[in-house]
Amino acid sequence: MSSSSPSSHARRPTLQAVARLAQVSRSTASLILNGRAAELRIPTATCRKVREAAGALGYEANYFARGLRGKGTQTIACIWDFSGPLREDNLVRGMTERALGQGYIAHFFSPHGRDEEGLLWLLEELAHRQMEGVILRSTAALMHRPETIRALERFNAAVVVGCDWLPRTRDAVAHSSRSALEAATAHLRAGGRRALGLIGIPAQTEAVAREVWERAGCSVPLSAPLAAAGDPVRQVRRWLTETLRATPLDALICHSDVDAFIAINELRRLGRGVPEEVAVIGFDNSPAAACFFPPLAGIAQRQEAVADAAVSLLLSRLEDREQPARSVCVEMEFLPRASADSVAPRLLKGDLSSVHSSVTNAI
Repeated sequence: MSSSSPSSHARRPTLQAVARLAQVSRSTASLILNGRAAELRIPTATCRKVREAAGALGYEANYFARGLRGKGTQTIACIWDFSGPLREDNLVRGMTERALGQGYIAHFFSPHGRDEEGLLWLLEELAHRQMEGVILRSTAALMHRPETIRALERFNAAVVVGCDWLPRTRDAVAHSSRSALEAATAHLRAGGRRALGLIGIPAQTEAVAREVWERAGCSVPLSAPLAAAGDPVRQVRRWLTETLRATPLDALICHSDVDAFIAINELRRLGRGVPEEVAVIGFDNSPAAACFFPPLAGIAQRQEAVADAAVSLLLSRLEDREQPARSVCVEMEFLPRASADSVAPRLLKGDLSSVHSSVTNAI
């Protein structure tokens, strides 16, 4: 019979045991296992010995205990809206890998369906659970609330992502639609378009679109807000049917490519040609956009560039908390395609060779 007690089998391996097996100091083992080897230029051979020792002993860092001791949990949170029609696999993968590369575990939360109070509760809860940093995709209204600022100050680092605005006292990424909307407006105006409709565009983006369009000397755009819980097909159909009876719309900008596809089908059902009578622009640059008929013009949001900028700001802030507040602006990009052409080419007259070449060029 073994003389060891049951409790000895359940005892967790310690950091000191890892250091002893790897023949390094306890502090060196701690730095390596907490992702600071590259920062402190610890030799690769030493890192390998420590990690092999940890693996052999089955050592796992207790990050929650570290957080209670005020030493950091090596975890960050990202509050990002994943409710749209596009898959965000590449975005999540990129953010996760960047964080892991510097020793942090990233956790993702979607605020879809939460009001401002729900978002504030989530921020407080994440801070309470010792998350070291947070990336918050926010609105100007939420950032104007003092409770939001207080909640963000509970993290060692925080980055705010927003549209066309920047908080001056925080690390921030502005995800700006202005230059893309100006390019889209110039393209539509050059094609003779004068009456614009906006389908499902969020308030902040709509304000920019209205300003740009009116500055170009056109009438105030008509707006169709879409209820998140409603059927988009019915909503777009009803709005287009009612609007076109009274208004000679000749251009549409839709908040997603899905809404744009629906709008094009509804315009055809109503006997309106795209782009001969109505130009249509989407807002995702989804893989299907270039393959649609006609190929869908769009505004590429460049979400991955936004995420990359936010992670870079957050991780550098965690390394050096004394830096002044920094800001980065990522501009969206307008992609002209046949759905917003000023003149319908042979594309819409049944010439299959023309269809093939136009789709190929758009891709």
